[in-house]
Amino acid sequence: MQSKDPKPYILRSLLLQVLRASRMKMFSVKVEEGREGRDGNPSVGPVYRNLLAKNGFPPTDADMCTAWDVFRVSHEKYPGNRMLGWREFNDGKFGPYIWKTYKEVYEEVMHIGSALRASGAEPGSRIGIYGSNCPQWIVAMEACNAHSLICVPLYDTLGPGAVNFIIGHAEIDFVFVQDKKVKELLDPECTHAKRLKMIVCFTSLTVEEKKKAASIEVKPYSWNEFLHMVSFKYHILPVSDIHPSLDCYLTCRKFDLSGVEMIVRRGKDYPSELSPPQPLNICTIMYTSGTSGDPKGVILTHENIVTCIGGLDLFMDQFEDKMTVDDVYISFLPLAHILDRMIEEYFFHKGASVGYYHGDLNALKDDLMELKPTFLAGVPRVFERIHEGMEVFYSVIKALEELNPRRRAIFHILYKYKLAWLNLGFKQKNASWLADLLAFRKVVKSRLGGRIRLIVSGGAPLSSEVEEFLRVTSCAFVLQGYGLTETCGLTTVGFPDEMSLLGTVGSAFVSSELRLEEVPEMGYDPLGDPPRGEICVRGKTAFAGYYKNPELTRETLIDGWFHTGDIGEMLPNGVVKIIDRKKNLVKLSQGEYVALEYLEKVYCITPIVEDIWVYGDSFKSMLVAVVVPHEENTLRWAHQNGHRGSFSELCSLNQLQDYVRLELKSTAERNKLRGFEHIKGVILEPQQFDAGKDLVTPTLKKKRGILFKCYKGEIDELYKKLSGGRTTSY
Repeated sequence: MQSKDPKPYILRSLLLQVLRASRMKMFSVKVEEGREGRDGNPSVGPVYRNLLAKNGFPPTDADMCTAWDVFRVSHEKYPGNRMLGWREFNDGKFGPYIWKTYKEVYEEVMHIGSALRASGAEPGSRIGIYGSNCPQWIVAMEACNAHSLICVPLYDTLGPGAVNFIIGHAEIDFVFVQDKKVKELLDPECTHAKRLKMIVCFTSLTVEEKKKAASIEVKPYSWNEFLHMVSFKYHILPVSDIHPSLDCYLTCRKFDLSGVEMIVRRGKDYPSELSPPQPLNICTIMYTSGTSGDPKGVILTHENIVTCIGGLDLFMDQFEDKMTVDDVYISFLPLAHILDRMIEEYFFHKGASVGYYHGDLNALKDDLMELKPTFLAGVPRVFERIHEGMEVFYSVIKALEELNPRRRAIFHILYKYKLAWLNLGFKQKNASWLADLLAFRKVVKSRLGGRIRLIVSGGAPLSSEVEEFLRVTSCAFVLQGYGLTETCGLTTVGFPDEMSLLGTVGSAFVSSELRLEEVPEMGYDPLGDPPRGEICVRGKTAFAGYYKNPELTRETLIDGWFHTGDIGEMLPNGVVKIIDRKKNLVKLSQGEYVALEYLEKVYCITPIVEDIWVYGDSFKSMLVAVVVPHEENTLRWAHQNGHRGSFSELCSLNQLQDYVRLELKSTAERNKLRGFEHIKGVILEPQQFDAGKDLVTPTLKKKRGILFKCYKGEIDELYKKLSGGRTTSY
């Protein structure tokens, strides 16, 4: 019998894919109609749910009502699974990953929790955690969950000013702290540190640090000392300070001495009874650094956390490759950032593994190669660096530069070939296995560890260009989401293998509802065409309020709807595109409103630009900007134009300033920006805007007020020159 000709089958499959691609697919379902504004109330758009929740929100597991349940149940199910991994520094280098199992972590959580209770912590006490991501961070967090203590993360990239405010505002009594942060915590400028009863260092304390803590009546402990705590009713000592014979006697006796009852308990061997929380108890107060003013304390309940995890379960179930206990997540975003916190909580729920980077983002590639993770999450700037080949992932695109012209040409041909199949609706693994084999696995995937199968971007919108690059070359599912601390990090989320979602942030998260609300002063109408307005979210993932700030809570939570402050556009297929920010508007002297964050996103794709801060003055008619040039492209420009000098020296050249301004103009014209949105003058800054200088938040959002103070003199001088009729950059 002759075999059938495969051509008709192939053509039929291709035709089906083309028809599928041409038919609009919906990603949201409308559950309420919009309504016109009346009696001073704004118009609101229709209420949408995720397509996966069209028949109702997913129920949470009966045995998973709190964040403590998440870890407790996983410990019971997967005691021998690897949970937390880290690398130790020996002989001048970092070694392989060392792992603790769920059982080992659980035991340590019991010991730390007992020591906290023995130290005077009661349910509802606020416990600070200050440091970079590491296993001790998670142990301290889970110890809080076990005893209904409230975990208050402190950003490890914030200066002592913000840390001082949070300690005082949250009334923190106990702090777990990284050794590198002890100095900042005990700095005289951190005046609220005096209210602390105790600090526990992730590792050990120096003699000087112990003396300094004692001088302000704060009890200092190393991690091991705290694990082996002996407690009296009115006094606490490390085990090392107790005579062995007395230690042995006291652990077995309860007696009265001079009328004072003393109960001795070794934290490690005699754990105190657990005080598990209830769903509506506060789980954590996460302070958002904000772009101006003091940080805001976002109250998240245990119900918020488990609702989010339940939604993630339903969402992740749609993937062709299901998540398993063998999955590995590399943690390098701050654990005090809600995105990383929720991803780790979800991995613990699934009995999977989390490995921590060794602390240097510039050497993250080394951790990737050693850990070989399957899951990677980051903020847009991280992925922009993958695309640009800068810093953390420098070698990814650097490899392309090392290819000869023929190989580069082949790479780009394969890129366009695979992109075409993805656009036709083919799944990632079926779009072009040949292109993956010949180019992308070697050039990109292997340099991310070789096993990455899911990449998530959150924190801010990711540009379409970068998202497309990742979808084509990473050989992994790529999702873009959008969220805030106030929504447990998940407001909207994209779908795998859907190229039509490029440039959007997806549809409402599985466990919440979303609608747009009118912003008349900006001309945004959710009932218009296209529907645009402030993104509002409702559901059990929405926060309970701002700590000690009822006025701001009332302004933000109205009739159960959280007002995000972000402006979105609802596309016909039911997904959201972030187009603006309600608060980051400036009205120029000619009466035109300008969305600064939107312009920064547009201008940042200019090859000569590494970062940019756009500034507008209501008394001026034009915009100016402070630009951090792209160092490699700047050096290339200098070589081509016969200039020599260091990067800093090049940034002072008038010729480079003029070149940057002209490149920004080209970007503006390509993106059809209006004339008043063009940058008329630039200041070049060789140093990155970073949180160390307090110019950006830990999630890389610009602190506009502080940036203005920093560059005010140069901006004033630049405006003087521009008002004289000159457009030469300064």
